[in-house]
Amino acid sequence: MKSTTTTPKFSTNVTTPRSTAPLPTDPGVPTLVSYGTWSIWPAWSDCSTTCGEGNQKRSRQCNKRTNSDLDCPGNDAETRQCNLGNCPKCDRKCVGSLIQEDCLSCHCVTSPSRHFRVVNTQTTPLEGASVAKKDVAHTILATTTGDGTIEIKNSCVGDVYVVKKDRFVDATVKVSNQTDYVVRMEALERLEMKEHPKDTVALVGDNRTLSCLASGKPQPNKYEWFKNGIPLDPQVYTANANVLHLQDVVKQDGGMYSCMATSDYGVALSKSALLIVRDSGDDFCETTPKDYMKALPKDCPQSGSVFHYNVRRCANNACTKNPQTGDASYCCGPTKQEKKQITCNGYQLDVVEVLECGCIICNKANIGTTVTTKSMKVTFSGRAFDLSDPTTALSFGKVYLNGENVGSTAFDGSFSFVVPKDNLRVVLTLSEDWSTRGFINTTKVFYIPAGFTGTFYRDYPMMRVGNIEKLSSSIQNTLTLAKTGTQSPLAEVVIPPNVFFKENGDQYTGEVKAGVRFIDPRNTTNYENIVGDLTYVDENGQVGGLQTFGMFNLDFKDTEGGQLGVQGIVEMAINAEFLGVSDPAMMTTDVKLWSLNSNTGRWELEGTLTRGTAVNGRRKKRSQSNYDTTFFIGNVTITDRYWFNFDNDELNYCYVKMKTYTDASLNTELPWNADTEATVIAMDSTQTGQWAQ
Repeated sequence: MKSTTTTPKFSTNVTTPRSTAPLPTDPGVPTLVSYGTWSIWPAWSDCSTTCGEGNQKRSRQCNKRTNSDLDCPGNDAETRQCNLGNCPKCDRKCVGSLIQEDCLSCHCVTSPSRHFRVVNTQTTPLEGASVAKKDVAHTILATTTGDGTIEIKNSCVGDVYVVKKDRFVDATVKVSNQTDYVVRMEALERLEMKEHPKDTVALVGDNRTLSCLASGKPQPNKYEWFKNGIPLDPQVYTANANVLHLQDVVKQDGGMYSCMATSDYGVALSKSALLIVRDSGDDFCETTPKDYMKALPKDCPQSGSVFHYNVRRCANNACTKNPQTGDASYCCGPTKQEKKQITCNGYQLDVVEVLECGCIICNKANIGTTVTTKSMKVTFSGRAFDLSDPTTALSFGKVYLNGENVGSTAFDGSFSFVVPKDNLRVVLTLSEDWSTRGFINTTKVFYIPAGFTGTFYRDYPMMRVGNIEKLSSSIQNTLTLAKTGTQSPLAEVVIPPNVFFKENGDQYTGEVKAGVRFIDPRNTTNYENIVGDLTYVDENGQVGGLQTFGMFNLDFKDTEGGQLGVQGIVEMAINAEFLGVSDPAMMTTDVKLWSLNSNTGRWELEGTLTRGTAVNGRRKKRSQSNYDTTFFIGNVTITDRYWFNFDNDELNYCYVKMKTYTDASLNTELPWNADTEATVIAMDSTQTGQWAQ
């Protein structure tokens, strides 16, 4: 292992020679290699200087299970540059302005004051945001008040200010001649890999390009590429690019390639892409098709009681040949097919049988003397409606794909859009537009089978706001999310006084209509209501699963139906017995608080839960409400998310073998098809109490 220095710049291209990673001594003999596992990267150290150029460091440990484990692939330490701002320099030239007394920067004493109002994306004011001059970031000028405002004196036209707030992306403001500025700050979001490198094939001597692309808030500032899990040699590879060029490939360049994107708030890992290199294009495909039994209708038996017909098929793996036709993609597909008619009960059924395979353009096939072209497009189609009343549709609602608006629903709730190529994980969010029928913004995740083309249809049931509670905005309010079997509170939300704001950013002092919808995991009929896909991305970019103890949506409106934002910290509590933590001496739990990122469909960590400490109705901490030891409590700063979850990220994994049949009699087994969609609900028999299901 060795340490390297990387500068967090973003680049779009990099060229690297082939990897020098060692090859097995005998490629014909499988070798099991076990590497150590890296610990999570800690936070960066403080900048080594208080002003001017400095550096930050961080290091991690390689944990090995056995002495035979190899060193972890990659670096155990990283260094990056930092600059907290100018150092004092009293001979600094200030054109049209004066040097400050501390000699740090210039200021304009005759310039009018500038007024910043700092808000989130819902226009709710942000209290406690700090403001500093960009070139003197180490010196905070002031922090915003409860209405999100701050006054900046002696600023000059062209000055750039940095606004910082915990859990938000830094914002910058460049001063012009105007005096009033609204600064909208976006909540931090974990990185999500939007585009993964794709499997590819090549002939010896070809050039190949692999690319990946991650997105988040803030955006990634570094990309790193791996081959077979090992970082490409940094001495010959610039590790700040999302595009990898492989020139004049040889067979040793074949392998699994992946990329990793990093930002100051997270890491995203791509799926691995397989590169296969061959001497000749003929080496990629078997000419003889494999057997493939196609299911037939129940009134179309063949050879007695057999309801299948062998249409045979090609491997459909990628291939290549020279010369190529434009930007066409090649795969091992049918080069010769024959249309046949089989006899059913009273009618003839057309089938197409594959006779020969070869390297072809993927969406073309020969049937007899005709060349047919198959559309590779995937269209997502569905209908959005009330979960409890399917006749009530989401009319003229907005449709978002991965956070971007792609259309709207029709009057009957139907919608459709074209899915971008190779987007197999579809994150879909539907919401009301102009209507006020109480539909809750709903995010669902769908997985499209690899190789699927055509129309992918799914019903889209949506919940509506549940019981409405009327709250006074000037006092503390407690909302009960659900109750236990004894009708005592199972989970609650405590909202401080004077925290509601209208969509224009003004504080709201009237009556609040609060809508709460709780998805209780004790009720198995609630499974189809779950939003997202109960996954999260950890600090190392790995995707993990969650075990929910209840998710809920909060909705606040004024008396006219206008949306209200919430400022500051909201307290959330859940019954300790429900979490399976009955011992009052246990002050912590593995269950945490999460919020849903509707752009990615992932849950993001909000904070941990600690046991209540109130005794005889009195608080031990000013920050906690009157919750005794029977509750666990956590705090959430509401940004622009209103779906929350009590979740445990310690999930056990299992493998499931599945078979499919024509009907419930289980008499006739169907061949497995990539279009088959399976939903598995895992019940852990080792759990007790609420989870002994």
